[in-house]
This record gives sequence, structure tokens and C-alpha cells, in this order.
Amino acid sequence: MSIYLRVRDASGTWGAPLFSKHGGPARLVYNVYAAEPSSGMLFNAEMGTTQNSKVLEARTPADLVDPAAWHDLIVVCDGAKMRLFVDGQWHDEDFVMGTLRQNNPVDCLIGGEVDADGKVKGGLQGLIDHVAVWKRALSAKEIETLSGGAEEVAARADKLNDKLQTPMQYYRPHHPDWNVGDCLPFYHDGTFHFYYLGDKRHHGSKNHLGAHQWAHISTRDLKHWRFHDFAVPITEQWEGSICTGSMFWHDGTYYAFYATRRSDNRAEYLSMATSPDGINFTKQKPNPFAGPEPPYIVGPFRDPTVFRDPGTSKFHMLVTACLKDPTFHRRGDTLAHLTSSDLRTWKQHTPFIEPELTGAPECPDHFLWNGWYYVIFSNQGTARYRMARSPLGPWMRPRVDTFGGPTEYVMKTAPFGPKRRIGVAWIGKNGWAGNAVFREIVQAKDGTLSTKLPEELTPPTKEALTPKFEALTDGAKGDGKQVQIESPQGMSAGFFAGVPQNVRITLRVVPGKQNNGWFGLCTHATGNYVTGTEIRCTPNLNKVELRDALAGPRTNNEWQSIEDVEGMDRPFTLEVILKEDMIDICVDNCRTMMCRVNELKGDRLFFFAQDSDVKFEQIDIQPLK
Repeated sequence: MSIYLRVRDASGTWGAPLFSKHGGPARLVYNVYAAEPSSGMLFNAEMGTTQNSKVLEARTPADLVDPAAWHDLIVVCDGAKMRLFVDGQWHDEDFVMGTLRQNNPVDCLIGGEVDADGKVKGGLQGLIDHVAVWKRALSAKEIETLSGGAEEVAARADKLNDKLQTPMQYYRPHHPDWNVGDCLPFYHDGTFHFYYLGDKRHHGSKNHLGAHQWAHISTRDLKHWRFHDFAVPITEQWEGSICTGSMFWHDGTYYAFYATRRSDNRAEYLSMATSPDGINFTKQKPNPFAGPEPPYIVGPFRDPTVFRDPGTSKFHMLVTACLKDPTFHRRGDTLAHLTSSDLRTWKQHTPFIEPELTGAPECPDHFLWNGWYYVIFSNQGTARYRMARSPLGPWMRPRVDTFGGPTEYVMKTAPFGPKRRIGVAWIGKNGWAGNAVFREIVQAKDGTLSTKLPEELTPPTKEALTPKFEALTDGAKGDGKQVQIESPQGMSAGFFAGVPQNVRITLRVVPGKQNNGWFGLCTHATGNYVTGTEIRCTPNLNKVELRDALAGPRTNNEWQSIEDVEGMDRPFTLEVILKEDMIDICVDNCRTMMCRVNELKGDRLFFFAQDSDVKFEQIDIQPLK
């Protein structure tokens, strides 16, 4: 069905039902209502179905619309999704299981709703110009026509795109219900495409099938971004989720390879969509075109990535799968290997790589860079890589085979121009999916890889602070630009007060001769080191870790750590970005890690040393805009 309302509350107060066949959550068929803008949301749509565990819901963020203007509200249910449009712009959607409820005896009300006890609620102090209902889904063209026509809708889309512009580092959709899941960056013809799994409810949508879809944002300079419609959306009810995959360009066509998690058996199968421009995709038949065959079990068969062997011109596909009879107990997760000559018909071969680790090798990535071939796969969320001189191996494990840690989840990479490569991962927020994390890949002379923060994606800052240094103990001295800590025995520290929650800190660390202990910074601190989060550097262990300020030496409560960090016994740079509840750090422009902070109570930034001497120079503290 489809519902259309033209409504206005000139006062902008709203907070009332608009159109409903309600009767309580257990009987609700449809409900369109307006919240008070102060709640952060404005227009809301609900529908009840026979198989969804909860009522479908779609909402409009209040800051994206003028609360006092006329608005065209359109709710469309096509059997796969319920979508909410405001003035021709998509704002939210939810995913259908079963059919719309029938036989609800409650009246259909304009400007009111009936609750579960039969009481009528009203309260709208505004205008409803008209209401229309169709027993079908309106087309995109009809939605456009009802919302003012193509030219007007396009102009609104441009304004909305401008309003959504934000530093893409740590990006999260401008909607409290949506998150960034697995990321699928791709570069072609001067454009960097940031595809990612659009996630609603932290994998909880569609009765926990996920209901993910490929969202899409693009850029040519990593600074200005264009927001697009879903590249590969859910269009059929049997599609429980459009899972991770990869993009491949060949002979004028963009190929989106992905896995579909079926809603009937929750197993995963391979699908493909094509596009002439990387924006508008058409799903290809048969859909799905392949599934797990022996020796693989039915269930996991996802994350396809495609590459071409330059020597044979044959196409290869790697797929996350699981062997039925592995050599080692519970270590059968592997990368399946398929080949094709036309990108449509695929033949299965023996596994490409058997890591024989506990946990699946997810979200694989395969690429050639300066004479080295790389395979990246994520194990329990942490991206790991192998390197070789030929596209099919043999594969060598480097000494440090990770890029960060477990909170930088399932990173995949893409070129940016002829010489650079950008990785994109996500950090969770209250569950699966959260914010995007961008990294620049650094390639050493020996081919090994590491990461740093991409310059173009650094959050914009305000004028630098001029803090006053206060010593907490003897052995600590300094000013607003440098701090010296001498603590050959025990701990010494001093601090800056008044450091904001969202800030960029850069400095140069000069270790002293006495460095058998550790040193670093403590952010968000209070009092005399009552609370805070330590960025602790331990040179003799080549380790950097993020941990609670009160953690003892034997407690295992570090939230994130990186090891084999060479060079901390000599001067190195340290960059720290604090944004909301995230800490992101980069050591000497070659090692990165981040985490979310449990407590954000304090405004003190401590400089400390334990059984060590250290000098912090060129300190620069810039609040984020």
C-alpha cells in the first residue's frame, strides 16, 4: 500500500497523530504521526505485519526539515520494505516479513489515533490538505510528481546533500537508527566510491537477519562527498540481508559481487548486480547464481572478492566459507576459490587459503601494489594480510600481519590515484556496526604494510589552545609547548586542565636514557589521576596500549594494543584525536589504533612516566570544530 499526506503546522510544534489505523501495537496496521521537534525526530511512520517481531518504523530527523512549512509525506510499502519520503526525499525505511495485518476493526482516523484501550488521541493544531491511500506501491516517478516535480525534488536533494556534508573520518549516518557496517571502498576513473553495509538496529532488523544494504557515498578529493541512494538495496522479501562483497570494473561495466542471506534458512549465497556508472545497479539473474558445494557446509558463503590474473586473464573469486571436515577441530574456516572466464559462470577449486585459525577469514581483499600481491582477510574482526610475488601465492606472513586491532573492524582497501591506497573499517557503537574509520596504507621498501591517518580526512580544527602546565609531582615540569618528566623510580606526572572532549593533539616524544618502564598521555582525566584513559608506550616491549588509568600491571583490561612498534627508544611523533567517545592515535605516521572510552568525565590531559625519563615537545592542542 501507499499513503500520501500534505500537512502543515505553522507553529512548528507538532506532537500529534496525523493518519492511522491503530488500536495498539498488537493490532496496528498503519500509523503516521508527528513528534515534537525537540525530541530530535519529527515525522514517523509505522506498519504492522504478520511476521515481523516488532512494528515497522521509519523516522525523519527534525533538523533536516523546516517544521513550520508545508510537507508532502509519502509512505510506501512494496512487500519488501516500508519507506518514508518527506518532500520527495528518502528519510528512513524498515523491512517487511510476511504481509500487512488484516481485519483490524479499529477505525481509520485523520488527525487522530485509537490506543489499545479504545481511547482516541488527537491534538494536531495545524492543516491537513489531503490524504490519499493506494492499494499498491507508488513508483519513484509518482513520488516525485506528488512532491513537486522532478526539478523541485532535485533542488531539494542538492540542499540535503549540502546539509549532510561532514568530515568523513568517523562518519555515521545522520540518523540515530542507522550505522556503518562492513566497508567496501572502490576507486575508478578518478572517483573514490565508499560503499558500506547500511545497518539499522545493529544487525537486529528483519528478525536479526541484518537487512543490510549497500549504501553509497562518493568523492574525487576525499573532502567533498556526494550521497547516493542505496547501490544494492533489498528488493525481495526472501533477501534477509545484502551482505559484504566487492566491486569490480571490467569492459565498461561495474560488477557488484555480494552474498545474500536468505530469510528462509539464514544461509548465504552469491549474487551479482551490474551498473554502467557505479551508482545505479541492476541485479542479475539467476539470483543467487552460486552457493556452497562440498567440501563446504551450507551456511557461511559470503564476502566474495574478485580479481584478474594478468598472466592468464582468468577471473578469480575468493569467498568466506567453512569446510565440513577440517584437519583441525573447529578450524575449518577458509577462503573458497572459484574461477571464471566471463564473470558469470564460476567453477569451484580447492581452497585458496586455509588459515587454520579459530574464526572465519572474513571480508577478503586482493590487490597488486608496486610489485607485491596482497591478500587481506579479517579474523575475529581484525584485518590481517599475506604477501606474495605472484597473484596466486605462495603467501608469506609478515612479522606484523595486522593493521590495527580488534576495534578497527574488517578493513578493506582501494587505491586513491596512482600511488596511494586507502583502507576503511568500522568501530562498533553499542553493538554491531557504528562509525567509519579511514586509514592510509603505508608500504615499506620490503613490501610490508602499515597505516597512518589520511591527511584529507583529518577533522577540521579551531585555533590551538595555550594551556598552562601544572606539575602533580616532583620530576615534572613544562609549559604549553613542552613537558619534561623525569621519574627513574616510581611515577611522575603533570597536566593541562581545560582540554575539551573533542580535540586533536599532536606532539613529538623524545625518550630519555632511562626507559625501562613506560610513559605517555592520560586523556579525559580527573583530579589527581582519579579517572582517565592512558595511551601507554612501553619501549622495551615495543608496545602501545590504551587502558584505564587505574589498571594495575597485572590486570588484563587494555582496550586496545599494538605490538612490535619499533623506534620508541628514539624520538617519534604522536597524533591523538579525541572525538565523542572515541580515541584514535597514530604513532610515527606508521601505526594506528583506536577504541571507545568508558568514561568522559574529565578535562585534564596528563603527561606521565613510570620508571622512565621522557620529553614531550612541539605540543599542539586544537579543539575540533
